[in-house]
Amino acid sequence: MRTMDEIKAELKKARQAQKAYRLAKDKFNALRQDLIGGKSVRYGSDGSVHESRGNPVENAYCMLADYETEKDKQLLEMMRAHKRAESMIRSVPDPIQREVLTRRYIIGQEWEDIAYVMNYNLRHVYKIHGAALHTMALNGTISL
Repeated sequence: MRTMDEIKAELKKARQAQKAYRLAKDKFNALRQDLIGGKSVRYGSDGSVHESRGNPVENAYCMLADYETEKDKQLLEMMRAHKRAESMIRSVPDPIQREVLTRRYIIGQEWEDIAYVMNYNLRHVYKIHGAALHTMALNGTISL
């Protein structure tokens, strides 16, 4: 039997993985946009005289490849974490509890946004969430 804290920690992994993926994706997209816009290129340099680390264009593309690799790694981790969280959420029989859990851990919404969208006050959303965690802990069928 899992404790509510263990269940909550496992669900939080999906939310954290989503944040890590978004950061990696934003970092990749920002550098890619800089390259497309020409901001990271020094046209007056051939890389041999002014650049101690070599050609800046080549370095920027190497960095972009590294960022893309990190982004892809974070995407895979997010998908694994979401799959585990979705499996856990499916074990909750109440559809309202499942919706709160899905909005929080899969979609990544803030508590206030969940309350607004579901037309509940914030305190009630917290109660629904707690009841869902309690249900998962009582089910005990979840293997983490």
